[in-house]
Amino acid sequence: MFWMGVLCCWDIPFLVSHLTDYHKADMICEFKCRFLIADVNEEETCTWMVKIINCYGKYFCVHAEAFFQASTPICVVFLSLTGNHAEACNYSCSLEIGGNGRKLTFEGIPRSIRESERSLESADSLIVLGSMVHSLGGETREPKLEITCRIRKSQIPMCACVDKTG
Repeated sequence: MFWMGVLCCWDIPFLVSHLTDYHKADMICEFKCRFLIADVNEEETCTWMVKIINCYGKYFCVHAEAFFQASTPICVVFLSLTGNHAEACNYSCSLEIGGNGRKLTFEGIPRSIRESERSLESADSLIVLGSMVHSLGGETREPKLEITCRIRKSQIPMCACVDKTG
């Protein structure tokens, strides 16, 4: 009880700084949403969603897209930071796609939104193919996937950064 009373008197930014610097507390921003994929049996269908997350004073974009490629349903989820590559190196993220008691997870560094759209073609995204879409989202024409995103601020940059924007 005494500890809670002390917290009420402290300046919140000071408290956060104290916990992260002195006690090495892990700061996490978390985001969850449901992603309904429009009729996966209809090859002309493309479903997408973009969500903006304000986390640590920065803006992150979660992008989810479901489409067909050679009659195979594909769902892609990736996270990007609105800052440059050097700023992105200060964060780590995990993306999860789940449902029906199952989940797939990707962990890495968010890509800068200022880089090219190669995110979809690289290992910087979580990709669910074919029957896994139904396995995670349910055996319906419009599977529902739960997407979870966790962003952590790192004390030490996570990659050898070279600013690719200038």
